[in-house]
Amino acid sequence: MTKNVLTVNEDADFTEACRLMQQMKIHHLPVVDKEGQLKGIFTANDALKAYNEKVFNRVITEEDTVNELIKISQIMSQKEIYSLDLESELDYALTLMKEFDIHSIAVLDEGKIIGIVTSTDILNVCDVKSE
Repeated sequence: MTKNVLTVNEDADFTEACRLMQQMKIHHLPVVDKEGQLKGIFTANDALKAYNEKVFNRVITEEDTVNELIKISQIMSQKEIYSLDLESELDYALTLMKEFDIHSIAVLDEGKIIGIVTSTDILNVCDVKSE
């Protein structure tokens, strides 16, 4: 599990969220409301899909225009928000990832995000166990 998770608010600028993922070399960014409650996960795939659908073939010269066209709250993964608690077993995380074809699961404590488990975290655990 990754602790000290970076998050963005629902009203974050698309370009700023993408820049944050790029700078921090992450692919999953939990989206929280003003109270810190998890509302969804913004992923690199969400960003690519939205940019391709809403911006790619348009002539856009200003960053503000991109942020007007793409709203994080509208494109984040939110249909089903799968989460774990601190007592969850690794096998349960693997089951969720496989069954729902997801690559990250938030770890919550009283509805607030305290960590995130990604497919990279699981691969790292598998690598350690194989040594």
